[in-house]
Amino acid sequence: MGLIRGGGDKNSSMEVLPVNSTNTIKRSSTYAVDTSAAPVTLTVEEGAGIKSFAVFDSAGNFDAQPCYVVIGADTYVLDKKNKQYDFYYDGSSWRWSEINKVVN
Repeated sequence: MGLIRGGGDKNSSMEVLPVNSTNTIKRSSTYAVDTSAAPVTLTVEEGAGIKSFAVFDSAGNFDAQPCYVVIGADTYVLDKKNKQYDFYYDGSSWRWSEINKVVN
């Protein structure tokens, strides 16, 4: 019987960290970003070995004031209200997807 392995490097039990100002991503986690006061920039620390992380719009303001995610030379603009953005490294490049997420 073969071994079935799923999930890869994604960690489904990541803790949720609140963020309301510019910050450095140093570990795989879920970041609850509030851009009510100003846009927020999250920079992934190179060399930290991060394989995945998630960012979501905790205050429903990404459409008014976006969140920026900087990974190396690439900048991703998260500007859709009530979304969660899942980032993961596939071994050669970063990929992302978005899903609806309404926070009450």
